Amino acid sequence: MTRIFGSSRDKEIARPLNPIVTLEGSITQSAWAGISRSSPMKTRIKTLLQLQDVLKSRTLQVSSLEGIWLDCNDMLNDPDTKTPTLRVLIEMTETQYTQLGLALKHTFFTAIQGMGCEELSLKWLNVLSEYGKTITGFEKDIDVLVAKWTEETLFAKDHPQALLVLQLAQHLIQHNSAFIGEENMKAIVHAVCVRACKTMDPLISHCLDVLDNVLKYGDLPPSELMAVVATLCVLVCESRFREQAWSLARALLTSQMGQRTRKALLSILNGTGTGQRPHGERRANDEPNEKKMKRMLRGAIFCLANANWGTAQVDAVRCSPASIIEPMRTAIQVDETICYDVLFDIRRLIQKYGRDLQHMTWIKLVELFETVIDLCEQRSEYAKTCENSLHQILLLTEQLYSDGHFGAPPDLLYDLIEKCADRRPDTSVVKLIQYRSMNLTPLTPNWIPSMLQLVRRYSHESQRPERRSKVCRLVL
Repeated sequence: MTRIFGSSRDKEIARPLNPIVTLEGSITQSAWAGISRSSPMKTRIKTLLQLQDVLKSRTLQVSSLEGIWLDCNDMLNDPDTKTPTLRVLIEMTETQYTQLGLALKHTFFTAIQGMGCEELSLKWLNVLSEYGKTITGFEKDIDVLVAKWTEETLFAKDHPQALLVLQLAQHLIQHNSAFIGEENMKAIVHAVCVRACKTMDPLISHCLDVLDNVLKYGDLPPSELMAVVATLCVLVCESRFREQAWSLARALLTSQMGQRTRKALLSILNGTGTGQRPHGERRANDEPNEKKMKRMLRGAIFCLANANWGTAQVDAVRCSPASIIEPMRTAIQVDETICYDVLFDIRRLIQKYGRDLQHMTWIKLVELFETVIDLCEQRSEYAKTCENSLHQILLLTEQLYSDGHFGAPPDLLYDLIEKCADRRPDTSVVKLIQYRSMNLTPLTPNWIPSMLQLVRRYSHESQRPERRSKVCRLVL
């Protein structure tokens, strides 16, 4: 039977070869004629689509690839033929990548530059650069293009290519940061920081990934350090991004820019690093910036406290708590939530290191507590949010004094307690009365008027019985 009809294998061999490509990998004359500029547009497109199928299974000669480009690149200028032509060129770039010479790669890159950031041009660049990994042939120019596209897509509200451009920038930095110029790195970092600070933006995590790669593989431009620090401070306040943002902040603090990062955090607390306006110079359209500023302050407090006395201390930038407490005292006057955050971190400091705190640190702590007391008296929102935390800290401080571990003059502590005696527990005020009376002796200047003043204050009928009883026993 096989002699009569022939075997299936014989039929396979007997089939004519594809009329578009020869066995050697060159394109047939009929195919060249089909894609030439003298042919009708429909014929050119049909031939290109046939070539696209062949490209998936055959390796073409370098001269054939160059010829295809020369014959079809004019179709990129026609809106009706641009898309199918681009798809063929993308397929050719991907399947024939090892056959592409440096000149052709550079030519493709130049064509991509001219088209701008579109879905297919971005896909073509990704294929041409192997997603940012291989940039031979256009290594001197790709940083300019990626920086431009990063700004273009991130500054737009909802650019459809924003995510893919971010991923391309991330891979380019990871694999080829040496070819990214300082100005273009600055542009990428700046655009990423601006976008990352937008509330509820779906690209925030990807922006942080780009910053992560800049810190790991690139060279962060010194002029952008403040922008990066401010961005991390804003994001560390968000529970979804806290771990990722703190990890980057810690990486900065442990890097060669660690001391500069610490100074940047302190400048945020002092209001000198982020363009804060003095209190009273607010305008209605500043509201979003005010919210961002408050988040930034809270983030700076978190980072400084965590790095100096938290669970993730950074030894390279640790310093005396006194140098941090003073700027915190400035920050608490901005908002009651910031004040609450500061008190939370101060409580951690006293619980963990209260026995070892130096004299100057206690001086700064007392000054901060005095400011909090004044704010609670002047503004009800502070009293509602912060007063309970303050009194818990004062109880801890009193206990340290009782144990002999309060590293400052006792007068500072009891002046503080007397300042808010009306809101202190009776046991605390009784200790205050006892301390004052012990320090009033006949050798003390004006001791009688001072004793009389003490008795009058705490024997008044408005005082609670335990306090009145204690002060009355002083007279007897």
